Amino acid sequence: MQNVSIKSILFLLLLLNSNFLFSQKKKIRYYNESDKVVPKEQSYYYREIFYNRKGKPNGRVKEFYANGNPKWKGWKETPAITGEGFGVRRCTWFYENGKKKRMWHFNRKRECSGGMFKEWYENGNLKYKGRKKKTSMGCSSHGKWLWFHKNGNRERRVYYKNNNMEGLAVYWYENGKKKLEEHYVRNEVKGLSIYYNEKGEKNYLVRL
Repeated sequence: MQNVSIKSILFLLLLLNSNFLFSQKKKIRYYNESDKVVPKEQSYYYREIFYNRKGKPNGRVKEFYANGNPKWKGWKETPAITGEGFGVRRCTWFYENGKKKRMWHFNRKRECSGGMFKEWYENGNLKYKGRKKKTSMGCSSHGKWLWFHKNGNRERRVYYKNNNMEGLAVYWYENGKKKLEEHYVRNEVKGLSIYYNEKGEKNYLVRL
């Protein structure tokens, strides 16, 4: 009896979810590179605006380049019939080739809302990634942040605390060899810094 009951509940949830998805309607508007509404044949990209059962925009918006690749996806603040407005929650941008470009998080006050922030190069390689958190002073970088060269090799690794660089920061050359090690205290370099040549060999030391 218990198995039958669980299966019945799962089926009901699946049915309700399907009804919700199919009840959402969408409209499409076409734009040129200046974000002006134009006929489809003149468009640079187009926007899909999703509506609820009552025929009102629910905030969900997707944009696509004329070639069909995604341009932007996320949610819009106080959505209008045109899908205009500031992005909220997680917003993702794309290059025209379909590769991800940027992923940021925003709240309804048009401020970053914390979470993981990422950006990519047009070749698809990651450019940087790190977390931000919401504080009384705004949105601050926190914890480990990583940057990468365009070829995919690491470029630098930095630790933040309330938007200040703290602790050991390490930098690398584009060939993957270590370039520099230095220590930060509230955004200021302190103590011993070690510089390396492009072969990864220690070059010279600086103490502050």
